Amino acid sequence: GVRAPERIVAAGAAGSGRAGGEFAVASGRGRPCSLLFPWWLARVQRPAPTSYYLNFSRHLARALPAHELARARAIPRRTRAEAEGWDVSGGALIISGVQDDWRARREWDFEWFQQHLGARRQLVKWQGPVYTKQENLWDCPVWESSVSDYVDYIREVDAADPDCAERNAGSCPRLYLNGWPAF
Repeated sequence: GVRAPERIVAAGAAGSGRAGGEFAVASGRGRPCSLLFPWWLARVQRPAPTSYYLNFSRHLARALPAHELARARAIPRRTRAEAEGWDVSGGALIISGVQDDWRARREWDFEWFQQHLGARRQLVKWQGPVYTKQENLWDCPVWESSVSDYVDYIREVDAADPDCAERNAGSCPRLYLNGWPAF
């Protein structure tokens, strides 16, 4: 059967005194879902989802592994040790274990970003870069947010729409930090 849409409540940032609005989203897993839109996103009309995002949603819904996609070729995987001495003449290669000793891999998580960079202001974009002559930068909204508010937002979006369902594309936009692709 068809489920009734759930309500999404847009909220202002804590203590900001700025109110948001209410939006509807269909629950993908049969349980109630809600999404708290930050004030900077709720205050303006958002454009329709891009064809890129809709195609991404359709691909996820099919749940096909890459080797079953038409024209897809498997990319070989090697450990760091196995790839020693590899040159590019053999084509693409995925090397695992390269970041195992990287300090950021152990320390950087959402809490770290909120604690250390949370107050920084950053541009949040609908889409980018502009890919074709038919797309215009002025048709793709840009907002300003703190890194902390952005992290809260992406957590909320993921909780409300973990499967990136196509029917929720307009209500649960996957925004990204300018220069920090999170999606």
